[in-house]
Amino acid sequence: MDTSRHTGKVAIVTGAANGIGLATSLRMAKEGARVIGCDVNEAALTAARATYADQGVEVELTNADVTSQDDVDRLVAAAGDRVDVLANVAGIMDFFLPLGDVDDATWDRVLAVNLTGPMRLSRAVIPLMLAQGGGPS
Repeated sequence: MDTSRHTGKVAIVTGAANGIGLATSLRMAKEGARVIGCDVNEAALTAARATYADQGVEVELTNADVTSQDDVDRLVAAAGDRVDVLANVAGIMDFFLPLGDVDDATWDRVLAVNLTGPMRLSRAVIPLMLAQGGGPS
């Protein structure tokens, strides 16, 4: 593993307290990135802090809900004036209900976390990425 691959880069990772988000944050931090991670689960964030410490890396973790524009704004502000990587990892399928049992409120939450949140975060970081010569064209 190239431990300097992301040196000097800033990464925002959603869902950073579990699974793929935790693995992504760990890898980015081990490769030199400054990682700002978020999750909505405070207990999982506490456990993740211990995991990151055990691995010898620092990840700035915050409790944030990607469905909240205020939380998105706070997360992007924590990155400062630079974002090189956005990993929209947070995703849910509440209760893993059979399709016929999914009520509208559950479906609306799934869409908000899985689609609206990543769109809001992407929209928020694109100007920063473009200003530094990166991001989408």
